[in-house]
Amino acid sequence: MKADINEMLESEMNRLREAVVLSQAVSDNVEREARRYPRQLDGGQDE
Repeated sequence: MKADINEMLESEMNRLREAVVLSQAVSDNVEREARRYPRQLDGGQDE
């Protein structure tokens, strides 16, 4: 029973680590795109 719980926790931690890595990658991409196209962040209004 204890081994099953540890296995479940380890599996969930791995999923969370993957989610953190993916969210960081998305954040990095958003920052990179924001620097490339700074005026489009306000909905495309140039004024």
